[in-house]
Amino acid sequence: MVRLAISSDNHIDINLLDPEVVISEQVAFLQHQNVNIYLIAGDLFNDFRKSQQFAQTLAAKMPEVTVKFIAGNHDMVKGISYAELETRMSLNIFITNTSM
Repeated sequence: MVRLAISSDNHIDINLLDPEVVISEQVAFLQHQNVNIYLIAGDLFNDFRKSQQFAQTLAAKMPEVTVKFIAGNHDMVKGISYAELETRMSLNIFITNTSM
């Protein structure tokens, strides 16, 4: 059986959270729950690059989990253009770990 976890609207920057602490807590929770696929459904930061880096760092800390990130409206505020988000090549941006 595949275990899927989904989160959205974490708003790490707006909520004044420490990204390193959030990553550690998410890794611990996802591993404890034996999650196979984790979908981050947008709105981590008001900066696409920060959101992408967060997802990549999270994925690197748990290679046994497939981590996918989809940009939300807040992620699109800075660091990427609408045209870049609409290109087929941008799909590779959102898949940060494809172990499955």
